[in-house]
Amino acid sequence: MPQNRQSQSFRDICTRYARLSAENRQLDEDLAYLRHKLGALAAEEHRQPLLVQKTEQRLGQLLSRSSLVWNELVETETLLRRAAACLPQPRMTRILLYRYLEQLPWSQISEITGLEPRWLYRLHRRALALLDARQRSA
Repeated sequence: MPQNRQSQSFRDICTRYARLSAENRQLDEDLAYLRHKLGALAAEEHRQPLLVQKTEQRLGQLLSRSSLVWNELVETETLLRRAAACLPQPRMTRILLYRYLEQLPWSQISEITGLEPRWLYRLHRRALALLDARQRSA
């Protein structure tokens, strides 16, 4: 985990957010599977107590990791929102939030904003350039 998150570039923060989002989704799937497995094992606990115990331990480990990932995800989302809010045009902010926080495809962002894809890409590039310049000057 980086020491000074404020000095990270917007792109680095976006990359971290995407990684954490993917990890969070995977943890949710794993937790759902283990809860289901534990429910099925509960009926036969007297037959396989060691398996139940190991499953409960694994579930505890995943819950702990899930909590850490969730907290970091919320913190990273806050950083993304703060950085995007500094842009001079609200539509630039919306484009970045749709793309990086909501992880929408370009076609859907184009529909939502009513912008042609080429303008959308242009505004996206400008927004990233402004954020990069802001970070270099800080």
